[in-house]
Amino acid sequence: MAKRSDKSAKVVMKVLFYLLCIAMGLWVGTYVASSTEGGYGNLILYLIGGVAAVLLALLVQIIIHELGHMLAGLAGGWRFLAFRVLSVMLVRSGCKLRLTNFNIPGTAGQCLMSPPERPAAECRLTLYNAGGFAANIILAIVALALFVACHDGMGFFAQAFVLSLVATGLVLALQNGVPMVVGGTPNDGLNIRLLRRDPSSARHFVGMLRCNALTMQGVRLKDMPDDIFALDDGDDRRSSLVQGTMFARLCRALDALDLDAAQSEADALAALGDDLPAIYAGELHREQLFLSLVMRGGGGEAERLYDKHLRDYLKAMSAWQLSSLRVMYAYALLHDRDEQAAAELRARFDRKAAGYFSPADAESERDLMRLVDERRADGAQSGHEPSAGVDG
Repeated sequence: MAKRSDKSAKVVMKVLFYLLCIAMGLWVGTYVASSTEGGYGNLILYLIGGVAAVLLALLVQIIIHELGHMLAGLAGGWRFLAFRVLSVMLVRSGCKLRLTNFNIPGTAGQCLMSPPERPAAECRLTLYNAGGFAANIILAIVALALFVACHDGMGFFAQAFVLSLVATGLVLALQNGVPMVVGGTPNDGLNIRLLRRDPSSARHFVGMLRCNALTMQGVRLKDMPDDIFALDDGDDRRSSLVQGTMFARLCRALDALDLDAAQSEADALAALGDDLPAIYAGELHREQLFLSLVMRGGGGEAERLYDKHLRDYLKAMSAWQLSSLRVMYAYALLHDRDEQAAAELRARFDRKAAGYFSPADAESERDLMRLVDERRADGAQSGHEPSAGVDG
């Protein structure tokens, strides 16, 4: 279900993008044809200017979208944690702010907030989720009013930029406001629908936000309160909000080096099949490969898991994500026995960990890297592949 929704969202976004390109092309052509200054001789320059206007407007709307989330959160008594546009991330560390680099492929921005210490039903979750696309709509309306009132006094680029604010604002509002999975991740509109359909999902949504807050404060998953990760029998495992808690339970077990518990959590996620959004499916497959390597030595099971899809996923995510580098390192060291490749991956890991946006996550990943080294040493001493793991 989630994968089909993601495919539908991609089709919708492609259609909107092509319509935007066609509309911009028609508008540029009409503008040039009616212009007495440059005529068709400057068509390429006008097209370049139009494309630049669209890209700049899109960047502005992305920033406005995340600011909308932030302002909606602050209005509800939430606390600022981090703000990301593209790969540039502003992170709150205690009373200070610091810049770092981080990205999630398929997302252009992110605003992390910590909800107030109230029951989930009182945290104004709908306001927080709707803040982003509401801000896009507001800016689009303001830009349209500005164009209608002042377009005669605007030059080409100004007109293109203002019209692009209208178009990109509407595209982002649809992309985030219409309930669907976008880029493998449930969007704001889908979160709102899930929260209204299943009130118990609010507890999981708030729990994961508080988990993020504690992580940014330097608390590791294994040291967080158990109630954040609690699952009830009545929780709908098909809800992406509940699945967020399920995946956090897997990460928590890994952080505690409790491999048997991690395997159990991975099996529960795998049982969801197509109900698992692509972002969680990719993360799950990564950790299934890791567990196969450190618990059972990999072998044929690891080769089956490490298919082209997972290779491409890890390659893309390893540019930003320590956990993907860790799994690639484990495969090189425990399966391929390629010391040179493992050393290069270790060096990449160490460089990235030194300035990672989340020191708590970096420390957890270092522990898992040490576990890989221990498995390699055990295999070298026994002359056999690493065997079944034990709880840490």
